[in-house]
Amino acid sequence: MQHLMDSFSTACNALSLTTSLQKTVIIYQSAQDDNGNLYPSFETPNAIKDKKFTLKCNIEGGRRFWFTGNGTLIAKYTGTVNQNYTYFGSRQETSCQEKICTLSITSISLDEDNMSIICSSGFHTSMFNITVFVLPKSVTIKSISNTVPVENQNKSYECLIKDTNPEFSVFWLITRNDETKKNVTKYISNKTSKSGKLSTLSSELTLTLNKKFKKLQCVAYFPGKNEFDNHSKKLDLHIKCKFFFFISIKHKV
Repeated sequence: MQHLMDSFSTACNALSLTTSLQKTVIIYQSAQDDNGNLYPSFETPNAIKDKKFTLKCNIEGGRRFWFTGNGTLIAKYTGTVNQNYTYFGSRQETSCQEKICTLSITSISLDEDNMSIICSSGFHTSMFNITVFVLPKSVTIKSISNTVPVENQNKSYECLIKDTNPEFSVFWLITRNDETKKNVTKYISNKTSKSGKLSTLSSELTLTLNKKFKKLQCVAYFPGKNEFDNHSKKLDLHIKCKFFFFISIKHKV
C-alpha cells in the first residue's frame, strides 16, 4: 500500500485540507489536469449569473466530499447518504449515486466567481475553477460628434458594452450598399472601466466615410465561447455626398 502511495505521489501534488471537525484529509490533485473527473453537466456548460450551475464528479468510494479550494466542507456523503452539510444554504443541491456525485448551485452569484470546487474520496480528487459569466446589461452605439456624416471625411463612433464578467471583446463591421460586409476592427481603440467585478468596455472607431457604406455594427463577444450569442448593435450611417461649388468669373476685354 505504501509503495502504491509513493508511486501516486510522484505524479500528483499533495494538498492538506482541514474540515470543521478538525479532521485532516490529504487529497491529491493532478499536476497535468486540474479538472480530472470533475466537469460541468451537459445542461449547464457555463456558470451564468443568477442561473443554475451543476458540477458532476465521477468518483467512487465509501466516503465522498465536496470542498472549496481553501478547504471548507461543502457536502459529505457516506455511500449515497447525505450528511447534511449546506455551504451554499438553500441554493445548494447535492446527490451521490454509486459512481457519480453532483453539486448544483441553483442561482450562482458573482461571489462564486474564481472559486475552486474540489470533489474527493479516499483514492481520488479533482478540482474545477468556476468562472461566473455576466452577459452585457446593454450594448449601445453612437456618433461621438453631432456633425453631419459626409463622404471622405473622418468621423468617430463609440460602442459601449456595459457590465460584463469577464471582460468582453469587440469587433466592428461595415455593411455596404450591396450588403457585403467589411471588418474595420483595426481602426479602433478600447478602454475598460471597472465597477466591482463588472467591466464596461468603451470601443471607439474612427472611420473615413464612403458613400458606399450603409450601416455600422458593433459586435460584443466572449473569446473562446462560441456557445454564447453575440450581442450587437447597428447604426444607419446616412452618409451625404460632398458637393463642390465652382464660381465662374468672366473678364471683359
